[in-house]
Amino acid sequence: MALLATVAGVAGCATIPTSSEPEAVGTRDPGRRVRPPLAPEPGSDPLTLVRRYIEASGNPDGKHAAGRAYLTQNAQPNWRDDSSMHIIGNDFSTFPAESEDSRGDDKATVLVRGKWKGRLGRDNAFIPDSNDFEKRIRLEKEKGEWRIADPPDGVVTTIDRFDENYKPVPVYFLDRKRGEPVPDLRYIPSQPRSAQPNAVIEMLLKGPSPALKDAVRSAIPEGVRLRGNVVDAPDGALVVNLTDVGEQTSQNVRLIATQVVLSLNSVSSLKVKLLSENVPIDKNKVDWRPSDFPQTTGDNVPPPNVPGMVVLGGRLRTLEKGGGPVKGPAGSLDVVTAAQSIDGGRLAVVTRSGSGQVALRVGPVEGNLTEVNLDPASHLTRPTWQPASNDRGATELWTTVDHKSVVSVVYNTDREWTTRNVDATELTRNGSITDLRLSRDGVRVAAVVDSKLFVGSVVDNGNDVSIRNVRKLMDGVTAVDWQGPDNLIVGSDNAGQPVIKVSVDGLTVKPYTATNLSPPVTAVTAAPGRQVVVADSRGLWVTADDSEYWREHPANMMKQPNAVPFYPG
Repeated sequence: MALLATVAGVAGCATIPTSSEPEAVGTRDPGRRVRPPLAPEPGSDPLTLVRRYIEASGNPDGKHAAGRAYLTQNAQPNWRDDSSMHIIGNDFSTFPAESEDSRGDDKATVLVRGKWKGRLGRDNAFIPDSNDFEKRIRLEKEKGEWRIADPPDGVVTTIDRFDENYKPVPVYFLDRKRGEPVPDLRYIPSQPRSAQPNAVIEMLLKGPSPALKDAVRSAIPEGVRLRGNVVDAPDGALVVNLTDVGEQTSQNVRLIATQVVLSLNSVSSLKVKLLSENVPIDKNKVDWRPSDFPQTTGDNVPPPNVPGMVVLGGRLRTLEKGGGPVKGPAGSLDVVTAAQSIDGGRLAVVTRSGSGQVALRVGPVEGNLTEVNLDPASHLTRPTWQPASNDRGATELWTTVDHKSVVSVVYNTDREWTTRNVDATELTRNGSITDLRLSRDGVRVAAVVDSKLFVGSVVDNGNDVSIRNVRKLMDGVTAVDWQGPDNLIVGSDNAGQPVIKVSVDGLTVKPYTATNLSPPVTAVTAAPGRQVVVADSRGLWVTADDSEYWREHPANMMKQPNAVPFYPG
């Protein structure tokens, strides 16, 4: 009890900073050093000075002191650097806004042009934007050196400078059906590291970002705040002291702890003392660690003994070496595409029927498959499964009918597969859907629509289900699959970058090597802890890492084009 009293006293005396400026976090690559601030070089011309100002502004230390050094003395105190943060591509250009002849000796205007990457919201979530960027920046000479006299409101910096100075951190909320944790990516400054935990908990308490609005919930009651900063305890733990959380069931206490501990795990390896009004939130447990939640997200990961499958030449085969036929009735059907439930127990198969129509059949992997009563269709996208929500196993899958109507197929209590329409207006208004994948936690959806990649969230109130908060991430996409809850693997029509890893918010884009592939890539599959498998005109290829070359897949015995590989999900 003496230790608890000491901890509570320290936490209770701490004060929360009144500034809304983020105060946290390591770099995207923990081994990467942050470059020193780019100080103005004596004798810089206006074009060079503006370019270096944009790069220096990516450093948030001291209210963007590095960028502020490029401003005139009058402009420095008036720069509203906290109003917004915009990120542009590295290959932006600077031009004189008027001819050199018309420029005065002590005044100039520079035109900056480039491409938006997006902006950082006030909740520290990234919002993608691919439009053109253009700004006019006015300069004056001050003590013989060019300085910016009228800086635009907010911060504009490049993606490289942003990467150097900010780190992504997943803040965890809960899916509404099963209460499993769902990551919500945010970005906070790299330094000082000591402020990282406080920044993370502040974001957690403010709720999910707009991208996940109505798709997730928090076990932490609304209005709960920190009583003081997150601090170190004498025994090496982090102390998180919340205001009164009220009466909570043991189950909800564990959910609160799940959110707090998993959110802090990206910025600290210390155990966590979770308090409410100076008292442990769980009277039987003082210290919490990530290892206290070993089953978290386990149902969202395909079992290691389920290798996946592939459609080759109209037949369903395993992804094991040799690619033998799948056992049971499914192995002899004329298959267009298929999907296996995350737990590996059920199978959804799209088969060819007469008159150019297709049918959807669902059932046990090695058992009889029941045809689902759908309107006549000539095309169905590859089915995609929701995770199991009870002991009945996987009971819901989605597909798109004729590129425009998204349908949910549900196994009801009468043991029948019935359908309900998904309100996908935010997707379909952008064109025809050619690929649709639910994340394995069931909270997000990724889709290829008219060769563009879109990501949205799944909002399901039990009666109606819709795809909301849709955002475009990139162009020139041929296929998509979820590698994890916050990143995707996409096939591209770019011969130099045929396979790309992209974060769920579109900020991080990392191409795989193109070695050995014959673009275009027509199908991709990925899953946590598994190699990426893709299909091109020569068959199946596999790699374990974006830096490795592609190897022929062991199941690629037939070397046929138009293969459709898939892991459970």
